[in-house]
Amino acid sequence: MKIYSLKLDDALFAQLKEVTDVTKDSFAAFIRSAIALKIEKEKSSLTFRLNNLSKLDAKESKEIMDDLNTLSDDDLSISSTYELKI
Repeated sequence: MKIYSLKLDDALFAQLKEVTDVTKDSFAAFIRSAIALKIEKEKSSLTFRLNNLSKLDAKESKEIMDDLNTLSDDDLSISSTYELKI
């Protein structure tokens, strides 16, 4: 297990303390659980999977293609553009 330092603003820390006081979880256990849930959610998103196509197995590739094939022309049209100058 890795040790990692984390800074939280006062309002977020107060919410964390309130929840862990009620649930009787430790800060560490609660934060680990929250991070695991966020990772699971992100990894299941289409955007994440499309950005990791080289790591997909055949089943995952088929799921993505099936999802893409259900999109209409309207779904695939560009609805707005934004230019970012750096």
